[in-house]
Amino acid sequence: MESDETRPIWAGRLKTVAVLALVFVLALILFRSCKQATQQPQLSGSFAMAYDGASRQLVLYGGVGTSTPALDRTWIWDSTSWQALKPVHHPQAPADSLMAYDEATSQLLLFIGAGADGQAIGATWLWTGADWTELHPAHHPAPRIGAAMAYDGAMKQLVLFGGLGAGRSNSGKVLSDTWTWTGTDWLQLHPANHPPALAGSAMAYDPGSGKLVLFGGVDSGLNDVSGTWAWTDNGWSELHPANHPPPLEAVAMAYDTAPSELVLFGGDNPSGVGTGASASASASASGTGSGKASGSSSGSSAATVAMSSATWVWNGTTWSTEDTMIHPPGSGALPMAYYPPSGTDLLVDASARSDSDIRTWSWSNTGWDLVGG
Repeated sequence: MESDETRPIWAGRLKTVAVLALVFVLALILFRSCKQATQQPQLSGSFAMAYDGASRQLVLYGGVGTSTPALDRTWIWDSTSWQALKPVHHPQAPADSLMAYDEATSQLLLFIGAGADGQAIGATWLWTGADWTELHPAHHPAPRIGAAMAYDGAMKQLVLFGGLGAGRSNSGKVLSDTWTWTGTDWLQLHPANHPPALAGSAMAYDPGSGKLVLFGGVDSGLNDVSGTWAWTDNGWSELHPANHPPPLEAVAMAYDTAPSELVLFGGDNPSGVGTGASASASASASGTGSGKASGSSSGSSAATVAMSSATWVWNGTTWSTEDTMIHPPGSGALPMAYYPPSGTDLLVDASARSDSDIRTWSWSNTGWDLVGG
């Protein structure tokens, strides 16, 4: 059995779009072998999670299984464990997907940018509380991976930004487009100001400041960034906080109501500087090594990738680190969402090497606690 640890990777320190496209293909076909366990999602990537305010369910979709590159399974959290559902209809297994709840329309939306078989999709699905329904909007964002999607409570709209193109016309291209969901259709906006083309960014709404906040990602030059942006009625504006996390991609971010702040965890940083890195992997650009493939355009040199285990909080003005002796293992691309019944943020750690090791963590203003797994 393979023991390579894989998950969706948007870029890293790759030097050419060609190498980036190769990593994308590898991410679609590699998976981690593991034992099957009861009431544990089989996850190591390709998943999405969000709280459905209409059905009052924390929904998790996708994952990577023991015999297929990706799964098309739906799970809900019952406050102590994950329960597998068997909806009559469901999207195909995703290579990358986004999920968010639209409070204005009471819809839990799933956007699938690419399928596990490498097919460019760009499909929109709706969760009804018991089944999935595919929507067929007249317009939609182009197929992509590594985009960011979240609900803006101030503007009362679901916003999607950026990503790495996966379609024929934009394959391997880092995107900078902004889309909103009207309830029946996707609408592309053209703000005068916007972040640079980014993939692997984190985005969440901060009710305290009334702003939708975007952080990090990898730009079109294939460099990780540490910029913070806000979406308002005037479009995008770059913020310049006194402190901020190091350049990171594939980070997790959600809102914590108790201290009224955004919480950011994990992410990948090729340099490892300032990450509180707890793990690293070395792989050549050819993708033959374990972990995250990255390197020069020649495909012969190797690079070290650090997975951050640091926790940062955004208070509406600046970022600060939280000193947490207990925390999830450092990793990138972990699903994280606010869970109203417990008043905490939940994060699923899919970095374990077997399903029985997959754990669910809870964040409150007192720190991280292991609540399941």
